[in-house]
Amino acid sequence: MSKPDTIDAYLAPLPPVQRAALEQLRQRINDRLPGNVEGISYGMPVHKLGGKAIAGYGAFKAHLSYFPHSSLTLPQVEPVLMSLGFRASKGGFQFRPGDTIPDDLLDRLITLRLAETGLA
Repeated sequence: MSKPDTIDAYLAPLPPVQRAALEQLRQRINDRLPGNVEGISYGMPVHKLGGKAIAGYGAFKAHLSYFPHSSLTLPQVEPVLMSLGFRASKGGFQFRPGDTIPDDLLDRLITLRLAETGLA
């Protein structure tokens, strides 16, 4: 099976609940990043601005993950992630398809990443 080369191709084979959750997240990211370029990086969806990865996500067997494409971003929001029950690692955090990343958290993740890249 070939690797997907678009976000649509990535999402197509997912179970409906995962696909719906990531389609919603995709739209929310696009709303916050006008003019971003969607693509695939490391085999997963990514949204780039100015050629720099700002937000990414992926589907796994038992969870979904959000990736800010920076190890500097998540420590700044770790208390919020913990309060929501999201499991964080150095490069991303896990959530379930039924969970919603709150708007203020998504805004902060994107704002922090834009600042790190000098695009803010």
